[in-house]
Amino acid sequence: MKFVVNNKQMEKALTDIQGKGKYLGNGGLSSSKMGSYFYMTLTDNTLDVWNGDATFGMNITIAVTGVRNGSFIGDAQLVIPYLKKFGDDVLFESDDYLRLTSGSRKASLPMVINHPNMDAITRIREMIKHISYQENIEKLWSFGSSKFEGAFMINSTVFKEAIGLCELVKSGVYKLNYDKGVLTFSSTATASNKYEQSIEVSSHIGESATLEYSGPLHNFFEPLQPLNFYVKDEFPLLIVGADRKILKAPYNAGGN
Repeated sequence: MKFVVNNKQMEKALTDIQGKGKYLGNGGLSSSKMGSYFYMTLTDNTLDVWNGDATFGMNITIAVTGVRNGSFIGDAQLVIPYLKKFGDDVLFESDDYLRLTSGSRKASLPMVINHPNMDAITRIREMIKHISYQENIEKLWSFGSSKFEGAFMINSTVFKEAIGLCELVKSGVYKLNYDKGVLTFSSTATASNKYEQSIEVSSHIGESATLEYSGPLHNFFEPLQPLNFYVKDEFPLLIVGADRKILKAPYNAGGN
C-alpha cells in the first residue's frame, strides 16, 4: 500500500477512529475509547479507515493520491505523534512495516499483525459497503437479510448537543424515538433523574421507530455536518455523513 495524504486530515481521521468519549461500564459512565488499533484499505485514490468491535463499527473515507493499492493494520498512538511533527503532505508506504516520509523526515513503524476485532470489522464492512450519504433522503437501505424502516436527517451539532445533555443523567443509555418527522432523544436513570429533547427533522421517509443504544456516537462527527440516520425498532442504528459512517447495535443490559 502506498499513498500521499494531507497530514492534518490523516491525523484527524486517526484521532476520530479511536472512538473516544464516555462509555458505560461496570463502574458506570466514564471516559474511554474503542481502541487505538485501526485497519486501513486503499483502492485507487480512496482510503478507508476502520475500527470496531462486536457491537460497534466506524469508518472514515479520505481522498488521497494513491500509488499502490493494499491494506494495513496499525496503532494510531504510534502514528499520530509523527504526524504532529511532519509537513503538510505525508507519504505512507507499507509492506512488512509502515514508512512515513515528509520531505527529509522519515519514520518507520511496526505493523500490527491482527486487529483484535478484525472479524467484526470484516462483517460490518460487508453489510454497509453499498450504503452512501444522501443529500436528500430518498432511499431505505437493506441491511443483511432485513432493511431499515425509517430514515431522517439532522445536523451533527444538534445531535451532539442533545446527547451531551443526555449524558448528564449518567445512565449511559440513550433512547431514540422517531415518529412522523419528530425525533426525541432521552435518557433515564430514575423517575426523578431524566432528560428528554424533541427535534423536528426536515428530511425524512419511512416508518416510526424506537431503539436504545449506548456509546459516544455523537463525538464521531464533525460540527455542522448533515447526517443521515437509518432506524428500525430494536435494530442497529446507522448514521452516515459525507465522509464517515457509524453502526451501533441496540442496547442490551448484558452486553453494550
